[in-house]
Amino acid sequence: MEMITSSRIFELIGCFSKLQELNLNFWICKLSADAEVSAPTTLPSVKTLRLYEIDFRNEIMVSCVIDMICACSNLETLLIKATYEDDVPAPAISSSQVDFSRIREMQLRKVVFVSVRGLENEVCLMKSLLEYSPLLKEMDISGKSMEVLGGHHGALMFATKLLKLHRASPVAEIDFDFR
Repeated sequence: MEMITSSRIFELIGCFSKLQELNLNFWICKLSADAEVSAPTTLPSVKTLRLYEIDFRNEIMVSCVIDMICACSNLETLLIKATYEDDVPAPAISSSQVDFSRIREMQLRKVVFVSVRGLENEVCLMKSLLEYSPLLKEMDISGKSMEVLGGHHGALMFATKLLKLHRASPVAEIDFDFR
């Protein structure tokens, strides 16, 4: 499998300046750190961004996701489907090196997270999106089962943590679905 950098991804999609919807699947994508960090292409026409198979344990991938979100200055709808190897448990404690402070005020109205496991990088991204999306109406969060969060008690603690986060939008609702 060949390595690809996030700057190469931006170089490729930057050729399509009129894109209104962008779907990217990172299923077999192996990202490498950029040798030289440069400002990503802006994608002002993108209103809907769907990112699939995002591994929130991979800090390079999470940084690329943040770059994508920040590049879409008029983004209204965001869907992120996470992925994990089922046989590898999520780390109990992690210290993220991802810079979430790059996220600034956005036009987001709807955010959907699928296959959530309650990892620090997931929570930090959710927190940033809630904090900088004054037009947000809803954030839907779902996971495969409550067991990934530690059962009913873990799911309740996770939901409570998210519901306490500051929201820029007074009407933003957070909906949870863990079966």
